[in-house]
Amino acid sequence: MPSTGTPITGSKIVTLGIVLSFFAYWPSLQGPYHFDDVGILVGDTHINLFPPLASWMRPETRPLPMFLFALERMLIGDLPSVHRMGNIAIHVTAGWMLYLLSAVLLARTSPEAGLCRNSSRIAGLVATAWLVHPLQSQAVAYIVQRSESLMGLCFFSYLFCIVKDSAARQRYWQIAAFFIFLMGLWSKTVMVSAIAIGPLMDRAFLSPSFRELASRRGWLYGLPLIAGVFAFFCLLPGLLHGEANVGFGGDAPAVELYLSAQANAFWRYVFMVIVPVGLSIDHLPTFPSVWTENWLSIAGIAIFIASISILTIKRRFKIAFLLIAPMMVLLPTSSVIPTADIMVEHRAYTSCAAWIATIILFLHWLLTQSSVQLRQGERWLVIGASIWIGALFVLTFRRATDYASASELWGSAALLEPENDRAIQNLIHGLIDEQRTTEIPAYLEKLLRSAKSRGLATTMIRLRIGDELCKQQSPESMLVLSTVVDEIEKLPSPRTSREKREHAAAYVSYGVALLQQKNFMESERQFRKAFDIDDSSAEARALAGQAAIMHGDTLGTKEHWSRALELRPHWEQVERDLQSLQSATENTQQQ
Repeated sequence: MPSTGTPITGSKIVTLGIVLSFFAYWPSLQGPYHFDDVGILVGDTHINLFPPLASWMRPETRPLPMFLFALERMLIGDLPSVHRMGNIAIHVTAGWMLYLLSAVLLARTSPEAGLCRNSSRIAGLVATAWLVHPLQSQAVAYIVQRSESLMGLCFFSYLFCIVKDSAARQRYWQIAAFFIFLMGLWSKTVMVSAIAIGPLMDRAFLSPSFRELASRRGWLYGLPLIAGVFAFFCLLPGLLHGEANVGFGGDAPAVELYLSAQANAFWRYVFMVIVPVGLSIDHLPTFPSVWTENWLSIAGIAIFIASISILTIKRRFKIAFLLIAPMMVLLPTSSVIPTADIMVEHRAYTSCAAWIATIILFLHWLLTQSSVQLRQGERWLVIGASIWIGALFVLTFRRATDYASASELWGSAALLEPENDRAIQNLIHGLIDEQRTTEIPAYLEKLLRSAKSRGLATTMIRLRIGDELCKQQSPESMLVLSTVVDEIEKLPSPRTSREKREHAAAYVSYGVALLQQKNFMESERQFRKAFDIDDSSAEARALAGQAAIMHGDTLGTKEHWSRALELRPHWEQVERDLQSLQSATENTQQQ
């Protein structure tokens, strides 16, 4: 950099990053509670009290985020904007800790790497890119994911304590590290990965050997290890019963299929760090039929691990650490224990820092090696990183705008993956709640165009939308579902059991829409069309009975309800309705 003028220091760069972060997430402040926010923040009355009722001995309860939510409510009130502002404050604090950590670690690199003199500036670029990266948006704008950003803050602070302890003779940094580790554990149990990453960072940057590391800072790693083992045993009963609040689900596939899918997810995380496109609040789980389908991604993982091993053997510990750290952070939620979701963006919150640092350090090496003068290369690094950071800021601002409304947030998820039933369901709910039902046809056309561009069947997408409209008793359901039925009648007769269920579901949904419009005779006729294709739904038979009784078809009602009880024995409501109908028929005959 030129010697004249005010120098661009790392602290100035990261301060700019903090300001940009507040501007980037400002549009999200006007947004409502989204998805899990409703059940955890609106539905949980515990956080209306301070301190909240939370178990500090069971890490899966995530007591620290709940404590802060309760504190915000006590001081300011129950507003989504208040909690989001708290999330932004935690995020920028984590960014500042990342800057301090990166600056100290880079200052400890070898002089021949050319980083000692510019460690602060490069650390500022790393922290700023991390702060404004759109991959972080889910952990900041999605309120309940504060557990992730708070854990990230504790994670960076814990590693910073390790660095400070290496230069101090007192024990207070080790004590501080232990309590920070506990706070991270009480934020999210993924903090246990710091037990492995801490010693690896120590060996790569601070200690000449693991023996010296253990002798000087054994307690610093031993106490967190004990706490991590205790956390695991706290989680174990919930894991075994599928009740732990860590995203585990019984609908996950076999381990080998899950790991195969995670190989794809890992490279998608890496790609989105470099080119952050395709962001979604809800990525549709897609599992291979056999694990070898993702052989290319699996081979890439194998090569990646082999490269880390070679770097370790050649004692290139710093590079090896930057490469292995993101994988180890992802390990607790993307490992041999299948979780309900393959890919969730907030999981990459902490690991994203190592990837960004690797990118910027690689660019620094490339530019300084290829430039005639070292300073010229550094100048181009700042210019290139600034352009990248500017692009990241724009993308984050646009992503934060999606969080301003449920319809925009779930609309973007549905457009990205039109087969995502949950996204379509929440999109329709959002449009209805926002009183924007007149925009439903426009969204439908967007979804259909997106589906056609991906070669997906548009009929089933219309059916999902129509079904959701029908559940909300929206009059728009008639138009959508009648179009679906017309399309299905032009298709060849279904052959597979899945096709039969889907075709039958279309007639059932149309029948329900007609039932809501009080067209009882036509409603029952649509139900019978469904039963001719597939007669395995007790709920459909029960609804058909309702339609039949409304237009006076007693025999049809008995037929439908009797069949419903065959499909679902001891259905109390239907049993009572059928018994009442039979008693009424007998009384009429006696009279």
